[in-house]
Amino acid sequence: MTKKISLIALPLLLFALVGCAGRIATPEAWSGGVADEEALYIGTREGDFRALSIRDGSTLRRFELGGEDNRDLLGVYGVPVLHDGSLYFGGYHGVLYSLTTPGLDTKWSEPLFKDESKEEHTQIVGGPTLIGDVVLVGADNGKVYAFDQEVDDQGRWSVSPRWTYQTGNKVWSSPIGIDGVVYVTSLDKNLYALSLEDGSKLWQYSTNGAIAATPAYDTGTVYFGSFDGVFYAVNASDGTLRWKFNGAGSWYWGGPLVHGDTVYAPSLDGKLYALDKRTGDLRWSLTTEGPIVGSPTVIFDMIAVGSDDGSLHIVRISDGNPVDSCNMRTEIRSMLAVQEDVIFFSGKDKTIRALRIKTNGNPDEEWVHKPDEDDPVLRGRVEDC
Repeated sequence: MTKKISLIALPLLLFALVGCAGRIATPEAWSGGVADEEALYIGTREGDFRALSIRDGSTLRRFELGGEDNRDLLGVYGVPVLHDGSLYFGGYHGVLYSLTTPGLDTKWSEPLFKDESKEEHTQIVGGPTLIGDVVLVGADNGKVYAFDQEVDDQGRWSVSPRWTYQTGNKVWSSPIGIDGVVYVTSLDKNLYALSLEDGSKLWQYSTNGAIAATPAYDTGTVYFGSFDGVFYAVNASDGTLRWKFNGAGSWYWGGPLVHGDTVYAPSLDGKLYALDKRTGDLRWSLTTEGPIVGSPTVIFDMIAVGSDDGSLHIVRISDGNPVDSCNMRTEIRSMLAVQEDVIFFSGKDKTIRALRIKTNGNPDEEWVHKPDEDDPVLRGRVEDC
């Protein structure tokens, strides 16, 4: 069944994602979210960014991303960063934002452009990364940007460029940074290691396919999957190969998760692969009925992952055996956010959802938020689970 999914549904998915010109043809903006004790912060398909009550899904605050002239580009794909009362995220229309919490007031905003003429914005697909006070983000023009944040005597914030690095194709992933090194992937088929200080290239590792997945780092190793259908583990110090896994039936889009001694790799073949992080040996795999675009998360002693089959799947972390699932009948492509025992995510049907997971793995629907409704919290409906 999985092979049929990858051969039939996958081309349709990729056409919707990439189009014929190498850009996202019809922006769907499956934003991931980030939560604190009071609110879920997440982009919507209505061209805004919202703070939702984690208790009942009601709208606490809204921030409009832009005007009517670029309405078709308004949306957020990446996962916001929440740190010390500030949010950081990029809009698909090419503006990098920092907002304060909980009010969603603008701390600063920085437009990114396709070229030096500054006549047209580039698109931002991945989320930003914060390393100290340095903000990093990749863009559709193939550049990786590093900005320093500054505050003046009146408490007004701004950013100034630290450096940019030009890759050979679009950057749809989020950079990650460890010990003064920035790791980032590109559709030019390469993983790059860059100096956080000045953006100089330390090394690059080349694959046989474009790379859209955000890499993961753990104890001296960088993990990522490529459009060549191979999952890689590379030495963080010098970019040499540790091991690779060739067992997937399709490409990798979602970023991997490292937990304990295992790396979990989601694939567009509809499977989640659990690999020994030291050797790459397959420990177990979970088969769903649709491509897996987003990344998994750990909750209690289980792994949760969404799929284009419309379900959130919950399996035992030890052996991958299914525990339970909730079928919401809409593709789940966003990253999953977790706050205590609740998982938050957005669906292709524009909904934002909260599921409470019991310690035995059974999911209960907490609320469903539909941003385009006058009363966004859907009440009195038959719950999906």
